Amino acid sequence: QRVLPPLPHDEGVLYAIFSPDGQRIATISGNNAARVWDAANGEGLTPHLRHARQVTHLAFSPDSKVLVTTSANLIRIWDANTGEPVTPPIMHPDAVFSAEFGPDGERIVTGCRDGRARVWNLRPYHLDKEEMILWTQLLSAHRIDRAGTDLEPLSLGTLSNAWHKLRSKPSRLLAAP
Repeated sequence: QRVLPPLPHDEGVLYAIFSPDGQRIATISGNNAARVWDAANGEGLTPHLRHARQVTHLAFSPDSKVLVTTSANLIRIWDANTGEPVTPPIMHPDAVFSAEFGPDGERIVTGCRDGRARVWNLRPYHLDKEEMILWTQLLSAHRIDRAGTDLEPLSLGTLSNAWHKLRSKPSRLLAAP
């Protein structure tokens, strides 16, 4: 017996899944879009998640808060409650047909037409205040002057010290992928 009214789409539904927590439904339709729905009442939770080309696959993160979609040679990561992008589009070298989150929700594995699977790390980098300042100074070769009104260039010795301090700390920013 049907428990919800039909979920309206502009074109035919090509794929539909429940979120792991059972609170959401995600669909792909023929109009190059995906959408997330409330599984209790069938109301749309997100606007249409538009893509330039046909969406080929979607999957929820284990905590049901994030959705990954694939389309042509792109994967997109979306907030499953708002439909806002969580990351910039991730380019693939060839058409990608599938994507799934790892058990911890911090990585995605994708399947591509070139016959390869790829693993993508979504975990944000967490830097303490000192690391953030050192990275900013190292990458810009400047720091804010004492008055706080202008930038001043850093000497080669100061940049070298910043590099050595950063290298002495365990950091995923310096770890080999």
